[in-house]
Amino acid sequence: MEKHIIDYLRTSEYRSWGVLSVLQYLSVNIKYTNDNIEEISWILQQQLDVTLQDPNIFKLARDKAKKISENLALDINKPEVQDFLSVMVASYKLTFNVYY
Repeated sequence: MEKHIIDYLRTSEYRSWGVLSVLQYLSVNIKYTNDNIEEISWILQQQLDVTLQDPNIFKLARDKAKKISENLALDINKPEVQDFLSVMVASYKLTFNVYY
């Protein structure tokens, strides 16, 4: 999962960075559920911190990383993020015939 988050931050336009876009990117590369959100948040926070400390990264990208980092806990609970996670859980259930 960490590899995919690093790839996201390295290959995505910094202007499009956000919690929902990270989750969407991850959904294309791996299967996850609500159970993974804490791990995803922790890894994303760590990688945002790395980005903030890297002087070779464009200042506007570092500023965007800082904004996401400061609002990560709030953004995870936004309705659009929760709706997306609900879709992911439904997809997981269909794919693996898992019932919660």
